Amino acid sequence: PADRREGETGEALGIVQRLISRTRPFEHYRIEGEVARGGMGKILEVWDEDLDRRLAMKVIVDGTSAGAGANAGDPGTITRFLDEARVTGQLDHPGIVPVHELGLDSEGRVYFTMKLVKGQTLKDVFDLVRDGQEGWTRTRALGVLLKVCEAMAYAHDKGVIHRDLKPGNVMVGKYGEVYVMDWGLARVLGQEDERDLRIRAEAPLPSSALQSERAASRGETPESPLYTMDGDVVGTPAYMSPEQARGDLAAMGPHSDVYALGAMLYHLLGGHMPYVPYGAVLNNYAVWSAVQNGPPPPIASLAPDAPAELIAICEKAMAREVDRRYRDMSALSRDLAAFVEGRVVAAHQTGAWAETKKWVQRNKPLAASLAVALVLLVGGLATSLTLGARAERNAVLAADNAARADEKATEADRLRKEAVAREEAATARAAAVWAIEELKHFHTLDDDLEYVRRQDRPTYVWWLEKAHELVDGRPADPARGLRKKPGLADHQRLLAEIRQAARAPTEPELAADRASHPRAKELETKRAEQLWTERMLGLEPWPSEAEVEARLASEGAPTDAAALDRRASLLVDPDARVFGRELEAVALARRAVEVAEDKERAMYRDTLAWALLWTGKLDEAVAEERRAIEEMGPWERIPYEGYLHRIESLAQPFRDGKARTGRDALVSEVAALEREVSERIFRFDDREKEWWNTHLGQLEQDLVELEARIASAERSVTGPEPTQKWKEAIEAIATHPKYGGL
Repeated sequence: PADRREGETGEALGIVQRLISRTRPFEHYRIEGEVARGGMGKILEVWDEDLDRRLAMKVIVDGTSAGAGANAGDPGTITRFLDEARVTGQLDHPGIVPVHELGLDSEGRVYFTMKLVKGQTLKDVFDLVRDGQEGWTRTRALGVLLKVCEAMAYAHDKGVIHRDLKPGNVMVGKYGEVYVMDWGLARVLGQEDERDLRIRAEAPLPSSALQSERAASRGETPESPLYTMDGDVVGTPAYMSPEQARGDLAAMGPHSDVYALGAMLYHLLGGHMPYVPYGAVLNNYAVWSAVQNGPPPPIASLAPDAPAELIAICEKAMAREVDRRYRDMSALSRDLAAFVEGRVVAAHQTGAWAETKKWVQRNKPLAASLAVALVLLVGGLATSLTLGARAERNAVLAADNAARADEKATEADRLRKEAVAREEAATARAAAVWAIEELKHFHTLDDDLEYVRRQDRPTYVWWLEKAHELVDGRPADPARGLRKKPGLADHQRLLAEIRQAARAPTEPELAADRASHPRAKELETKRAEQLWTERMLGLEPWPSEAEVEARLASEGAPTDAAALDRRASLLVDPDARVFGRELEAVALARRAVEVAEDKERAMYRDTLAWALLWTGKLDEAVAEERRAIEEMGPWERIPYEGYLHRIESLAQPFRDGKARTGRDALVSEVAALEREVSERIFRFDDREKEWWNTHLGQLEQDLVELEARIASAERSVTGPEPTQKWKEAIEAIATHPKYGGL
């Protein structure tokens, strides 16, 4: 422990010394490559050596520098660049990429850094939905649009409109995160905008060969931006509102972004952007002209199978008259959420009947069960009355025939008990159905602060009373006309009775249920990661390298160095690991290095170094990366020195044994996942019992969770510690000069 503390102290002192000796603010960034390039700036991937993290850095690319004077570039470009940085930096929302720092680089150019976002653009997602690939569905894509609505509603609340919303400016991460990007055209409402928003009648002429190639592509693509009379980008025509296409600055506002979101929904439903048929190549000026002349083809004609509610949402958002569109992005978001959740969409139809139909569609099993429960209640009552009458007749017969009296009385008693039991069972099941609905209603009221505040007692008292009644139940109160309300224990007894009729699942059924479990894929990945970790720690053996190479030879592995390297790179990417194929990556990367030309060999050595790292050959990995750096030119070495640092960092836990802690955590996580995936499954041949098992099981789980919340709430309100804190607070107020005597 003492050695470790010394090492940590030395490392901290080294960082502090580096900060003290730094002469320029830009020194702690190491540029690792270019990510993208636009009309005003380029995006670089950089490594922040102080905080050990990757960032995106946006830099002006037209030669403009803040320190070289006005002659070095267009001051307007710098102003707009700074506006983008400051506007984005003030929008603190999970759906908007945070800006970290604004500064000057080593060449005097203005830059700002932000979070590095990796993933797919929403345009790529729309293509995957259209082609039915990678599990993307229309409903899943609607979830992304909902997150865009939330981010834009926040920006509008802050007085900022985007003015260039389009699928290409929305990034979707691999864990479901969604970011609205590129706020270069954003405008702060209420501030004067001196730009000339009239659009040029034709594409601007390029000034260099490189620009010519890009300008030609830009001018012939409907996704390319348009340029204003004073040379600014003004937006992408296919998603541009009519008022923006006209250059009417006074008419633009949050409703202009609402139109663009509607155009993105049009793209999702129709399979292509508005005004541009699928597969067509149109000039962006032709699209711009079409936007001004009239609406695109009706979405119903392009997607006849699209739900009428979504068509209504799209048409309302893209209405050419501003007053016919959604009032704001929040209203659009509510309608989209209503469609996804199976509720009434205001743009389509409203009213009590519409609400009722939607409720039945959302709760078909529950609606059917309510009807069944009602029938059972009526049937049970009728049966009880019938059997009662029969019992009375038997009593009359008993008076005439003493020999048969006992037999008939016994039979009547048995039948009466059966009727009562059936009635009680029907009542218990009906009560369970109402308990499910009452619990949902309670959670709704729990979130309705206005309703809670209107109660005649403190909020926590009201909440605890209602929650206890749901969990503990309520005894009958004939004086007040109240029947017994069952609680958690009653529902659990009914569930146990129903599960007595369950049959044991077959092995194929068990296997199918486990394979289709929502966390089955996660379990498979975690098992592979655990096995890899144990191999790295020497707890499990690695497969035979000779067998791996023989298998690759039999499968016909590529012979070209570039193809070999590409295949190996996909397996060793540190940000997208493929567990279990590490030796395959080593074999492919070695072969790529062997057959590569001299000028390419250093790059392929980098891939081999990563493959060696993931197979536990730590020293060989570091040595291979250093050989790659030595074989490169001075300017090419910069990013690879970063890769070397990262390889050494990733290898260190396996050198000092700290990786064993991670392995222990993996073992526990895999065990928990296996228990969850292998939980007992109840099977019923009776569909009604299967329905009751599902819904009573969920009710039991919800009430157990509510019981835990009650215990936590009571500890936080009535326990010894909060009671003492209230007492101390009251005494402090009483003795304070300002509140003395109160």
